[in-house]
Amino acid sequence: MAVLKGAIPWWSIPVNWTIVFFGNLAGSLFFAAVLSKYDGLVVSDPYASYIRSFAVTKAITPDWYQILIRGIGCNWLVCVAVWQAAGARETYSKIIAVWFPIWVFVACGFDHVEHYASLRGT
Repeated sequence: MAVLKGAIPWWSIPVNWTIVFFGNLAGSLFFAAVLSKYDGLVVSDPYASYIRSFAVTKAITPDWYQILIRGIGCNWLVCVAVWQAAGARETYSKIIAVWFPIWVFVACGFDHVEHYASLRGT
């Protein structure tokens, strides 16, 4: 939107995406390493084997149409969250507006389609 309005140059979009990508990568690796592995809470059985089997089952067992439906639900809820946040004025209203779609997203167990496609080798 800012590029279309002329507020920022077009080349700032790939720069922003690069910064966001590496920031998310660093944050996810930090979370995985420090908060999940090195704290010692989930490194021993039965927790470690349950987490492994749950992740493999969730990534391998669904059929293609289940993956498609989950992807549609995922993207629809993300769009609802963005639309509601854009309509809210105050910061606390924006937080409340995005909280409900994110909560439903997690409660339904939706995932991104790209994740499944890469794990299934398609």
